[in-house]
Amino acid sequence: MSRRRRRRNGLIIKIVLTIAILLIALGFIIFGIRSVLSSGNKITDLNAYFGTGNDGTGLVINDQVIPGDSVIKSGDNIYVDYDEIRTKVNTKVYFDMNEQLLLYALPTEVVEESAGSDSFIVEGERAFISLDFVSQYTDMDYKVYEDPDRVVIRSNFEGVRTVEARKKTQVLLDPNKKSEALSDVEKGTDLYYLEEGDKFSRVATEDGFVGYVKNSHISDPVELAIDRAFTAPEYTSIQMDETVCLGWHQVTSLTANGSVSEVIAGRSGMNVIAPTWFFAMDTAGNIKSLASSEYVETAHSKGVSVWAVANDFDGGSFGGIHSAEETKALLSSTSSRRNLEKQIVNAAVAARVDGINIDFEKVGEDCDPHYIQFIREMSVACRNNDLVLSVDTYVPSAWTYQYHREEQAQIVDYLIIMAYDEYGSWSEEIGPNSSVNYVADAIRDTLKVAPADKIVIGLPFYTKLWVEEPIAGTSSYNLSVQTVRMDEAEKLLGENNATPTLDEEVGEYFATFEKDGKRLSIWLENKYSLDQKLQLMKDNNIAGCAFWKLTQENTDIWVMIESYVN
Repeated sequence: MSRRRRRRNGLIIKIVLTIAILLIALGFIIFGIRSVLSSGNKITDLNAYFGTGNDGTGLVINDQVIPGDSVIKSGDNIYVDYDEIRTKVNTKVYFDMNEQLLLYALPTEVVEESAGSDSFIVEGERAFISLDFVSQYTDMDYKVYEDPDRVVIRSNFEGVRTVEARKKTQVLLDPNKKSEALSDVEKGTDLYYLEEGDKFSRVATEDGFVGYVKNSHISDPVELAIDRAFTAPEYTSIQMDETVCLGWHQVTSLTANGSVSEVIAGRSGMNVIAPTWFFAMDTAGNIKSLASSEYVETAHSKGVSVWAVANDFDGGSFGGIHSAEETKALLSSTSSRRNLEKQIVNAAVAARVDGINIDFEKVGEDCDPHYIQFIREMSVACRNNDLVLSVDTYVPSAWTYQYHREEQAQIVDYLIIMAYDEYGSWSEEIGPNSSVNYVADAIRDTLKVAPADKIVIGLPFYTKLWVEEPIAGTSSYNLSVQTVRMDEAEKLLGENNATPTLDEEVGEYFATFEKDGKRLSIWLENKYSLDQKLQLMKDNNIAGCAFWKLTQENTDIWVMIESYVN
């Protein structure tokens, strides 16, 4: 090959290599520019993501995107749907749609905003509450963003964790690398860390995008130390300087008040008597009162305080309300609710009682949030009149969330858990009225939401007698149940030569026998069973005990009760 040809071939090779190098360099430049602009995945339709359409405003509360049209912007004010505020930001915000009232209960007053106020807007069947109003009473931050329009609210500052983007990345709509993206994230950006995944973790950006990012693109999570300037209101309480030992006294007439001396006599250790005096008579908030100042004077002379009971079911015997529908109608009307509160407190003050015991048991799930607003307002009234406020509530369960035990524990003086009626007429099988495990669970679950010095455990002086009557020609039977006093139960066993044996799991003595072709069964409430439950009170160092109802017990058990409360 000639020298000239070799030079020409060498030149071609150099040219090809130079072009290749230039192409590679250009590729790196293009890739670098693309990296700077975006990590590559297509940005999703953000209006659809926030569920707002093109003209609406999105809403994000505590890293949760709230779909739908839940925000109104009016001038400089931002209004958010009442239900979203109440359930996700501040449960104490209360709105009465019928009377067009916005209420907020503080320790000694109820703030009120009426129609015409700039604190709320009503559109059709929906109310929208001003964030400026809410932020006065709530530890929260909110900020408005554009493109697309959205409001981001944070009111949960506990257990917040963050991660840092190790490199430029994207928050993705779904946890896979082919997902559409929500937002580009620069290196060094802090993200709220919500949930760990195998390859992608769930995060939120400060400006309201909630999605997924590759684990390899973020640092390890760290707890965020947040120093808040907000000062929560202080709720003072009236507490007894001794263990509460309350006996409910069922009073059904003014004449029955005359038995107070007899009822107190012999019940050593009892320091509170709670007569059933106030009955809700109608949905307008009117009550029937059996209050007696003479009764109070007699009790005080014997060293016993009086907490008058107000209920929503016994009024039926006087023609009053006694259904969940009526209780809701009463409590959901602010004017009716206030009338009820005023009448109860005025009657209590006039009789010079020491406290009020609220025993509303007809509170359905649809009475939330009206019942807890009633308790808030009673708390204000009682605090301003130096009255102890105690509230009776069921054992914690999924179907009694509407009693809001956690908030009650903040605002009332004592929370009385009615640890009885474990089995009853609604049951498909026989069972104890108040087993030791039932009481233990009631105390344990209440301690999760309330301090020990506010918890009083309600125990029964009565028991339930089960009757199983065979249905002729079948292997089935009709089941019924009766309530009996302690002495009645003992008499029944004696008359039928039935010997009770200890049911260790239940913590009570059990007996069963045949009578008139029927099978009768009973778990006995007596000194033994109450001893087991009072030991739970002592072991958990809670505020005290309460008993339904006086005169159903054998009086010799009071020596044992006194040993636990003194």
